[in-house]
Amino acid sequence: MSKILLCLCIITASLALELQKCKEGDSDCILNTINNQVLPYGKYGVPSMHIPPLDPLKVKTLTIEQGGSSSVNVKLYFRDLEYEGFSRARMQRFKMKDGKLNFDAHVPIVTQMGQYKISGNVLILPISGNGLSNMTFVDSLVKFRSTTKMVERNGEQYIQIDQAKLRITTSRLYYQFNNLFNGNQALGDNMNRFLNRNWETIFTETREPIQNSFSDVVKNYINNNVLNDSKKLVLGLFFNKILIFFYVLSNMKSILLLLAALVSLSAAAFPTSSLPQCKRGDTKCIMDLINNVAFRKLYNGLPELGMASMDPLKADRLTIEQGGNSPVRIKLYFKDVIYNGLRNGQITKLEGFGDTIDKSRFNFEIKLPIVTQLGAYKINGQVLILPIQGTGQSNMTFVNPSMKFRSVLKVVNKNGQEYMQIEKAKINIETSRLIMHFTNLFNGDKALGDNMNLFLNENWKDIFAETKKSIENAFVNVIKNYINDVFNVLPYKELFAQ
Repeated sequence: MSKILLCLCIITASLALELQKCKEGDSDCILNTINNQVLPYGKYGVPSMHIPPLDPLKVKTLTIEQGGSSSVNVKLYFRDLEYEGFSRARMQRFKMKDGKLNFDAHVPIVTQMGQYKISGNVLILPISGNGLSNMTFVDSLVKFRSTTKMVERNGEQYIQIDQAKLRITTSRLYYQFNNLFNGNQALGDNMNRFLNRNWETIFTETREPIQNSFSDVVKNYINNNVLNDSKKLVLGLFFNKILIFFYVLSNMKSILLLLAALVSLSAAAFPTSSLPQCKRGDTKCIMDLINNVAFRKLYNGLPELGMASMDPLKADRLTIEQGGNSPVRIKLYFKDVIYNGLRNGQITKLEGFGDTIDKSRFNFEIKLPIVTQLGAYKINGQVLILPIQGTGQSNMTFVNPSMKFRSVLKVVNKNGQEYMQIEKAKINIETSRLIMHFTNLFNGDKALGDNMNLFLNENWKDIFAETKKSIENAFVNVIKNYINDVFNVLPYKELFAQ
């Protein structure tokens, strides 16, 4: 594998030589580069150049403390955070000159998910709890202002951000905190409703500590991943190192073909024998393996074996069509869909994986704390008594969902080996809450759009009940395709201990 990575680095370096550079202070060139060549591909990152993906952006810890005479007096600690949505941002202003680095960026939807611990008072109510959290910011404007300084390392000078401040404005903020009040469901549900009904007041009161905390996140990301070249490189190549991965992506097909050939020649590309194995039919062992290994350690996938990421799980397209006599008659199309939160699931029941494959059954039940679906959408139709239409970005967050997956398997023969594949499947989804937000409804009419989003969330139970079958029919294909890709990694007999 080291030879493969070395080969990829050589290819990347040779591609980078053809890139055009932005001059120091050429803000228009840099702005165009960021919007058209960096952000759309920021979800991938460039591991070989130590540039992490923008989606998800990972942050170990974040602290929001608000005290004094504020009506929101809380200590809120986050850890193991992941932000999804920054690759959809659009830079509106950028300037790096005269010892300053400033920019303004619009972010349609960004979701923050991670562990939390909270104590204190929110307006008139006490609050306490720890568990999983989701905070979703809609139509946010981020203004970042900073001064830079020179630092010396190993005889080279580096540009680094010295002082920074950040201002965030948002048109909507959704909160969801699981396990409030030691898991008291009634108190927790009421508190989450209270937070969302009073989000503007709460955000206004906590804006300063939120901005202070996130300013450090942005500062550290830029210092550690963008400004980590010496001054002589940064001044001429400031954004070229990020341009490299755009150029690589445009040539990715040929690179992947080369890698595939190299991997096929490398017997040590991935030590499959190092993975724990269960005996056929030992569903308890298999369930433990999925819950404790697959969900916790392998959720990023195994690129060496062609196994895609499970969290985030990506789907190119998703269609929900509802007609007939239903009070919800819509055509809803999603593309570039990303699901977050699946790795926090827990399989509670599993059936299958016996001695025979063909026509056997593979069934499981899973419970999850929070699952968020992000992606571009297009909708047209009627919801209950109101017409709806729009095109933009969407967020659908399922709180405490549970799924029952039922399927029939078949045998697929490849190169003299038997592989397991799902032939047909169905799924049943239940959720204790569904939070929805669609940007740019009614051609961007803010008043109509805000009222529709409010209407959708106030009537989520009726809407989910009416669209449940259509949602299940669409999502079952996402799960089926992912599981089939996993089953396609190894022949059936190699999946289990002898």
